[in-house]
Amino acid sequence: FYPGIELGAFLLLSPLACPLITLRPTLWIFSMLFPFSLLFSPAMFNPHCFELRELLSDLCVWLRWLADTSSKGWLSHHTAICNKKPSTHVQAMLLPSKELLVSMPLVLVSYEAMQPYGWSSLHIALLMLPPLPILGLAALGCIKRLLCICLRRRRAAESPIVAALVVGAALSAEAALASAKLTHLPTAHWISLAATRYFCLRWEANTLVYIHQQAAKVCCEWCTPVALVLELGGQTVGAYALLVDFFLGLMLQLPVLLLALVPFVNGLHLRFLFNTSSGKLEESLSLNASGMRSLKRNVCRESSRSSAARLADGAAPCADGADDETEKAGLMRAAANAAVHEGAGAAEEAAPPSRAEAQSGRKRREHRELKGHKDREREHRSAYNSL
Repeated sequence: FYPGIELGAFLLLSPLACPLITLRPTLWIFSMLFPFSLLFSPAMFNPHCFELRELLSDLCVWLRWLADTSSKGWLSHHTAICNKKPSTHVQAMLLPSKELLVSMPLVLVSYEAMQPYGWSSLHIALLMLPPLPILGLAALGCIKRLLCICLRRRRAAESPIVAALVVGAALSAEAALASAKLTHLPTAHWISLAATRYFCLRWEANTLVYIHQQAAKVCCEWCTPVALVLELGGQTVGAYALLVDFFLGLMLQLPVLLLALVPFVNGLHLRFLFNTSSGKLEESLSLNASGMRSLKRNVCRESSRSSAARLADGAAPCADGADDETEKAGLMRAAANAAVHEGAGAAEEAAPPSRAEAQSGRKRREHRELKGHKDREREHRSAYNSL
């Protein structure tokens, strides 16, 4: 979603940053298809996309996921992503990333644009690395440690929401202070400053996470200042990530929620997806359910018929081992009779089978029929379970 947001912001803010550039409407439409597909294609192919109750339920579940600090919440997901950074080679980390390549020209553009307003290199450095959020998180960490000392706890519980609120308040204070001092600043300059801040924070956060994870391998707990700085860096990255994920999620869900308030949007969406209406779709689903019920009844009826036929025949199940022994005995008797007849003369006819042999043959036939009934019943049950 991040590439879609960045590309969409670039296309939407470019006319404000450069008002002299005029593009054709067709170019705008076709250029916005790519970021739109990156952002909203998972929702567009969901049949329940514009159902208002499910949208509100999903929004509540998403907010609970952001606030959850267990192994199934956002904090665990963010920790798992950060733990993958140590597997990255240091040479790959030092190579220029997309954020670094974009931020460096933006820094130069912002520096040249803000020079007439009295900005120096120190102002650009403060723009790249905002001090107020870091100071706010440091004050929050001091308050946590004091509370741990007063309550005699070893470590305070992690609260990424509080850290994100502190960072959001600090960024809002910076924006209010800058707007109060730069009252007549053009819109293009504001866009340039905001883009510089965003992309600089992106590559700084990635680098800080890599340094934090690599230092955790060295176990810097013996040096308290280094451990505190690393902990502050991890909290800063987590607070920025939660803040960005929150606003990104709102940007993705609020347009869909507003469209869901229009009455005919849900039916139109179903028409485009399945070429049918909601009533016909429900009718087809009910027909499918009735078909499955009738199939279940047929399978149960066939199973009861096979069981009744087996009971009417009076066939008793025979063990495979006993059947094999009976067959072996019959073969041995047949071989003995053949030897006797062969010794007596070739012209003498073979004697008819004895009563025991006829009974054993009848039992074998009944066992084969019973086995065939069981196989057919097993096939019916497997077909029903697959459905």
